[in-house]
Amino acid sequence: MLVNSALYQVFYEELRRVFVEKEWNGKFSGKGRGQLSPRIWDKTDPNDKQYVMLKRFGGGGTDDHQYFHRKHIELKPEKTLQGEIDDLAFSKALRYIGIEIPQLSHKSNLRLADEVKILHDQFYLKYRKQIDAFGKPASVQPIIIDTTDEMEQGFQDTLALVKKFYQCINSGKLEECWDMLTSKFKNTAPWYGEYAEFERGFQNTHGIRNIFIFNPVRAGDDLVSCTVYYEDGVRRHIIDELNLIEAMTVKRLDEFVATVKGLRDKLSGIGISDFDKLPLQKLFDPTVSEYIRYRNPAKKEDFAELFPVQMLIWVKRLYICSCILIEGRWYIEDITQEKTYRSR
Repeated sequence: MLVNSALYQVFYEELRRVFVEKEWNGKFSGKGRGQLSPRIWDKTDPNDKQYVMLKRFGGGGTDDHQYFHRKHIELKPEKTLQGEIDDLAFSKALRYIGIEIPQLSHKSNLRLADEVKILHDQFYLKYRKQIDAFGKPASVQPIIIDTTDEMEQGFQDTLALVKKFYQCINSGKLEECWDMLTSKFKNTAPWYGEYAEFERGFQNTHGIRNIFIFNPVRAGDDLVSCTVYYEDGVRRHIIDELNLIEAMTVKRLDEFVATVKGLRDKLSGIGISDFDKLPLQKLFDPTVSEYIRYRNPAKKEDFAELFPVQMLIWVKRLYICSCILIEGRWYIEDITQEKTYRSR
């Protein structure tokens, strides 16, 4: 499964601590590097000389006794946001450090992909404070990329406007953001001219980071567009049913339908009746829980009570931002999501 780098670092630290306690009887010097030494995983069983790590966590897609340490090096938060971890090894390791699956009616029928996902979420709940500490956004320093030696004034002004807009989002200055939008844009869905609706859309925004503003294009004397990429830190409510369907295949179509119907019934129980109108593709959106909550503001407290646990995730965003010059001042006229697709 794909694992957040910050979560993996906290997991590895705990796994290493428990491994020393259980397998080294709490006594491991590691020479020079102490418990940080990768030699911790060189421990062998005196009876058959096999690596203890492989006996405890092997049997999946790894036969490397330094596997967890190697992933620890690969998944540094400053290098990458997430990485692939072997399901079986990760599941065994999570149970090894004391993470358990909560009492679910379908516990005995869990597939490995479902099991490791639930264990992953339980680990996050237990170590949320430490994990989130890795994800605190630093000060935003947008990088503006341009292919010309000297940009014309229109480009400079619009890029500066877009830069300020996202800086204000990150610092919570939403009224300033609202003032940068045209009246026409403010009156479109889902705000319909209401600042309160605009503000509510950022209720669970933790921050944004790694902003890139590039490819300015002039569409007229008073129209300029540019492309914006950033990572959006969002606290989402954990919905077990949505976590389960992420790992399902077409072969499990009947189970998929039953799971979605079960979620619909659960939401109907708190008065959310428009779940049937949700586009299917939204079910696989990492922020779908926030989408449902946002569309049902009157049920906010009931929703939070039904799904009380939130998890911080970083979502990659790519938008086309269009700006217009009105009476000597540049405004943002439209922000449109740029869809991307994997070719393989």
